[in-house]
Amino acid sequence: MSSTIALSRIWKRFGPKVALADVSFEVQPGEFFVLIGPSGAGKTTTLRVVAGLESPSSGEVRFGDRLMNDVPPQARKARMAFENYSLYPHLSVRENLASPLVAGKANKREVAERIERIAAMLGLQSLLDRAPRELSGGQRQRVSLGRALIVESSVLLLDEPLAHLDARIRHELRAKFHDLKSFLSRGAVIYVTHDYLEALSLADRIGVLVAGSVQQIGTPEDVYYRPANVTVAQLVGQPAINLVKADLVRSGGELCVDLGVARLPVPGALVQPLEASGRPRVTLGIRPQYWNLSRTPPPDPRGWIEARVGLYEIRNYKGVIRADRDGSSWLALTDSYGDTVEGGPIWLQPQWERALVFDDQGNRVVSSVATPGRSAHGNS
Repeated sequence: MSSTIALSRIWKRFGPKVALADVSFEVQPGEFFVLIGPSGAGKTTTLRVVAGLESPSSGEVRFGDRLMNDVPPQARKARMAFENYSLYPHLSVRENLASPLVAGKANKREVAERIERIAAMLGLQSLLDRAPRELSGGQRQRVSLGRALIVESSVLLLDEPLAHLDARIRHELRAKFHDLKSFLSRGAVIYVTHDYLEALSLADRIGVLVAGSVQQIGTPEDVYYRPANVTVAQLVGQPAINLVKADLVRSGGELCVDLGVARLPVPGALVQPLEASGRPRVTLGIRPQYWNLSRTPPPDPRGWIEARVGLYEIRNYKGVIRADRDGSSWLALTDSYGDTVEGGPIWLQPQWERALVFDDQGNRVVSSVATPGRSAHGNS
């Protein structure tokens, strides 16, 4: 029977190094929970603590009501696929996939059926009779993933399962992962990745881990459109979010953000929360796709930043503009390819309904007023 996985105030130290600092979260049965963060954030260590391969220095790991701190890995019945494959070198791909089912005394028909399903899902049909030494790194990773998926389990732990695959296969498997619940019954999944697109695409909820500390836990929409702080905002999204230091000032009776190179009136919906924050200095966050752009002077220049195109490139079917002015630069995305010239003029205006505002400590003050959905998460 599936149970909630709960980590409560987990600390993990390796000598003087703190790998996990007061980590707490819960994963419900049937939930696809994704941990993201940069290299060295503690993501794999968290999985190893859940699996029982590492003991926490302090804190509790529970599966349902049962305290698991002293329960050995084999008794936790968690299925794992880690980045370093761990295949049986003397067995074929077919036998590697079958091994956990055979150990569980599944009948031959069930073994054959599940191998067929997993092989089709992961594109392994033509490799079933090969030995691991005959496979590429990406193919071995798919076999390792298949072996973890093939057994229904109450806990499935996946550590960067797509990391060594090329972009095309990674994109295909990311799509196929949406069918993963057919393999999981009511089990809970903890999936580790540094790829924010995987997280946004797959997760029911996301945990953002940086330097061993949980920065935010929430839905993909929460993390993308309502990041808890500047660290989360920078981590999620490509090209990176524009973060601009600004002073809040009154000018002509209206509230403005003074960027130094331009002074922009704040629209009505943001005036009250900004004034209520009591912060004279803020950081304005604008994702590159949330600028209004003009190649000609706007009829009313108030609220626009006049700049020059310092760089223009095509990236994933979008045009990426770096707009420069007086030592400041901003990134913007555009669908217009033919009318952007490096060195030419460009005017930018924030789409204030998508704006983020952070205080001088980097914590969010104002979230996006509108959340258009996952299709606007940036380049894919």
